[in-house]
Amino acid sequence: MFDSFDPNKNKEFRWYDVNFKSEIITDILLISFSGEYYGAYPNIVHDNLFFDLKTGNKIQEQTLDYHLLFSKQGYFDFLDKYWTQGCDKEFKEASKCADAEPYCSKFDIIFRSDNDITLKKGLITFSLIDDCFPHVAQACSPSFEIQIPIKDLKPYLSSFGVFTLFESNYLAKTSLEKYLFFKDNQSKIPFTYFIQGKINGKYRFNMAFEINRSSKVVEGFYYYQKKRIPIQLNGFYKNNTISVTESVDDRKTGQFKFQLKGIDKSTYSKWSVVSGKWTDPNQHDQEIEIIDIREQK
Repeated sequence: MFDSFDPNKNKEFRWYDVNFKSEIITDILLISFSGEYYGAYPNIVHDNLFFDLKTGNKIQEQTLDYHLLFSKQGYFDFLDKYWTQGCDKEFKEASKCADAEPYCSKFDIIFRSDNDITLKKGLITFSLIDDCFPHVAQACSPSFEIQIPIKDLKPYLSSFGVFTLFESNYLAKTSLEKYLFFKDNQSKIPFTYFIQGKINGKYRFNMAFEINRSSKVVEGFYYYQKKRIPIQLNGFYKNNTISVTESVDDRKTGQFKFQLKGIDKSTYSKWSVVSGKWTDPNQHDQEIEIIDIREQK
């Protein structure tokens, strides 16, 4: 895009109000920049570039996604109490405004502490991403965020979430410190899936299970939205297939099978795309519609 580092020597320089900062820790360089680029329409750009100073190679950014903070039950309890109702309202208004469905998910959430003031007040902010429509319909994009006292979040967190927010003081770290924290602590994060879906197009359920990294054994639960009674799940992961049996009072009541299919790059949420089916005790199969899936990327 540039012929020279001197803007006056470029044939065309479409950047405006560009700011950048840099940070170095243990031979890792972060260059963070933001600004506006004028093409067919103005684009607000923000990016973090990480480099290994020993090799000069660019390093892929790794981020700590919000759902990795929560326990299996705590994730859904958090969404029910703080998020779902308000976000649903915003999505309805956005769809009506744009006459189209947003291509982001209601669960594409980022978390942060906005500044030193919110940190001193002990607040954590959860907000919906801001890229849900093409530029022509950006004015209709759903906008939703909440601020919660960090101490109120504790009952919903996993042990890793408690360690991150309360013991490591994650929210006060710089961008590079957060990158290094995630890199150094990845092995401590439980390999957990959170799945929301429908069986046979009408039975809405929430599911959470953890996969043991060494044995590939799967343990967790799911419940139907209407009844909200947890049903135990046990199974295994093998050859990109997750198979779990549900049981009530040690009696097998059905089986789920999820086939992992890689990454869907057509949507904003680049999570593993799965097909799924549920089999009842009489071996009748029912298709599963996946509404949302969260995992450790």
